[in-house]
Amino acid sequence: MRCLIIIAVILFNTSLGIFAQNYQTVNSGRIQYFGRLEPYVRFPIKAAKVDSVKYDKDSILYLNNNIHKIHENCYTPYGASLLGSKIKIDKDCRNIFYNKFGHEIVIDTKAGLNDSWEFIYAEDSTNGYAEVTEIKEMDFLGFTDTVKVIEAHVENEIDSKEYNFEIILGKNLGLIQTVDMFNLPFYKNIYENNVDIHYQLKGISSPRLGSNDMTWLEVNDFYPGDEIHIHYNYWEVRDTSIYKYIDRVDYKDSVKYTYTKESLRRISNSDGHVDIEYSLDTLEKTFYPDINFDKPVGQPIIYGNFMSLYSLGDAQDDEKFEYNHPYIYYRRQDSCWELKHSEGYGFSKYVRGLGGPYYRLYIEPVEKLRKILYFKKRDTTWGEPVVITAKEDVPATDEILVYPNPCSDYLVFRNTQNNFGLKFELFDMNGVKIFFSAIKQNTGIQLPVLSNGVYLYRISNSFRILKSDKLVIIRD
Repeated sequence: MRCLIIIAVILFNTSLGIFAQNYQTVNSGRIQYFGRLEPYVRFPIKAAKVDSVKYDKDSILYLNNNIHKIHENCYTPYGASLLGSKIKIDKDCRNIFYNKFGHEIVIDTKAGLNDSWEFIYAEDSTNGYAEVTEIKEMDFLGFTDTVKVIEAHVENEIDSKEYNFEIILGKNLGLIQTVDMFNLPFYKNIYENNVDIHYQLKGISSPRLGSNDMTWLEVNDFYPGDEIHIHYNYWEVRDTSIYKYIDRVDYKDSVKYTYTKESLRRISNSDGHVDIEYSLDTLEKTFYPDINFDKPVGQPIIYGNFMSLYSLGDAQDDEKFEYNHPYIYYRRQDSCWELKHSEGYGFSKYVRGLGGPYYRLYIEPVEKLRKILYFKKRDTTWGEPVVITAKEDVPATDEILVYPNPCSDYLVFRNTQNNFGLKFELFDMNGVKIFFSAIKQNTGIQLPVLSNGVYLYRISNSFRILKSDKLVIIRD
């Protein structure tokens, strides 16, 4: 009897908790999202998606591409997913994965309690077996499923190592816990400290459970009455803006919004003076689907000679991230892509129904920040609302003042009385720190002997950067 391959979810009832699968590891009718069992920022959530299916004597499920390391600082965007590039399902319902050497890795979905089988088929000295050690009910992602706990053991005489790991297979959810099938049996060697790396199911797209991807139109999903207050800070510019949405028109492939934008921008000059710009405008903007943003997370996004990726926040259904470091790759002249430092350390965040990007990037020696201060969406509010005052009514600034600028060897600080634990750091134009000093309240500091020229400085406390700017040194 041929094994039944579920191509789409055919039944789901929230009251009964039923949807068809029967221990199939993956399903072509949905996307499965996997992340580290122990959350770790450098291992973003990745999607496993069946791109195509081929039927012959057996059924072959072809999976999406992922960024893969080939050798030292050489990556490819056309690598296999963590489950490999394809999965074969034979007539006995065995799900067969393929590692990077082409070895078969078998999960016997029909195996019962205490049943064991040969887990990996290899012509070299690799061998292993797997056994169903437990069958039980398990609550996962808000759903109660029957699961098989599979203990796998692999021996590899090439590196004289043994690998023991646990796979959890749900009757309806499929793979709930797994390892990097593509890199078995050497999956430890490619990660830090030779530790065990288990991946856990973080969400599925159909039915929608746990963490899920979002589209560009879902991120920019606003309604009349919605209000968002945003703060931006970079170098000498500080900007606060209030967006109030007035109207929404839905088209077949786009959405047009009418909104007001009220902004107050402060620009700090080198002489300590602050220019203030106020504006209030009524604007229109139309959003269309974004082919790159709408790709499943973990798939490579290629911009000419640069490549990045998006990920989901761990256990967070409403946020999507674009990693600015270290997940920026640059295409060399050969087939390799190599890791490059991006503009800053951090990531850009997009929030369902609240737009983006929002970020806190550390670009030596300053911080680039864009964050939500307050929002109101229908009956939900968060944060403290901002009140923007027109230019002529703006009170005197409470920003920290640094003067004189230009200076020769001594700096004075003002408006530091409400800040404690302040420190002053000075950098050359290459970002190399050349001086450091603590700041006492409303006092000054003696600078070292410096050559004439332009330098960068920042003032910070234990929690954040408070001010950053350029400093001109002119000595007699």
